[in-house]
Amino acid sequence: QQQGFKYLVFFQDTNPLVFRALPAFLGVSEKQNLEVNSLAIPRKVGEAVGAICNLVKEDGSGITINVEYNQLDGLMKSQGGEKTDEKGFSVYPGNVNSLIFRLAEYSQVLSDTQGLIAEFINPKYADATKTKFKSSTRLECMMQDYPKLLKSGDRVGFTQIDRRFCFSACKNDIKSAAQKFSQDLPAESASTCEYDFYWLNAEILRIAGVDIEHPPAEGKHSYAGIEFNFSQKIVLHPSFGITIDEIRNRCKNVRISGRSDVIFAGDVHLDNVQIDGAFRINTNVSGKELKNQNHVEIQSIDESNTCLLYTSPSPRDRQKSRMPSSA
Repeated sequence: QQQGFKYLVFFQDTNPLVFRALPAFLGVSEKQNLEVNSLAIPRKVGEAVGAICNLVKEDGSGITINVEYNQLDGLMKSQGGEKTDEKGFSVYPGNVNSLIFRLAEYSQVLSDTQGLIAEFINPKYADATKTKFKSSTRLECMMQDYPKLLKSGDRVGFTQIDRRFCFSACKNDIKSAAQKFSQDLPAESASTCEYDFYWLNAEILRIAGVDIEHPPAEGKHSYAGIEFNFSQKIVLHPSFGITIDEIRNRCKNVRISGRSDVIFAGDVHLDNVQIDGAFRINTNVSGKELKNQNHVEIQSIDESNTCLLYTSPSPRDRQKSRMPSSA
């Protein structure tokens, strides 16, 4: 705050899509004069995602806050069941653990409370019977409970954005992801997150006026019980643009074929350009047809001969390696 910052953003480290939503998310906080703003998505009933609810006491006072999914079922049953909208989504938006705090009030609350907040027991059950734990139950202090420290009348709200524009988690192993997919729930595996990332970048370019050929229907494949509709692998480096207007001003009359894989980076402009193939574009291009035969293809892997990539150990547990899912 002393450095001139007005807001503080917290985000979930397994969700890379959130950064594209931040400008709009922050804009809502400023326009609506919110002290706390939670990012939310349309949520399916039964999905392991907390819900943004307005809890009202008998005296009429209330609080807008996240209710964790393992508490939500009991709460909804007491209200006659969870209601859905005309599209089949829950009327309670899903919380994606991204919050914006206004620093003036946040620093005062930290000073008044010394940062202490009630602990929360978070059991991880193996299945819907809730008779066996998937992992050790733990005590947590959740940032989502911060509104409990505020006073009546403090402005707390949420911003709902289409899921594919702000949320895709990379957290489930192959078996768990396939199980969720079979239940018509997001798989949230490494590969589904990666292709959601490519899809979002391509969609941003389309909104900005770039003509991107849609992938053919035969691009749909199934791996390890999870269905994918492979599309172009498009990467937009932040240096190429943060907002739609910034990206639109860099692309004039640009077309990308359905077989292309492209990285856009740097302070560059494209004018009257056709792209077909694999390219990294970091210089100005005008009046050219970029074409080559390079293309990255995903092929089926024999699971008995699968090699998972190694990543650094989690700082929370230096005794174990973290292995990303291969699907």
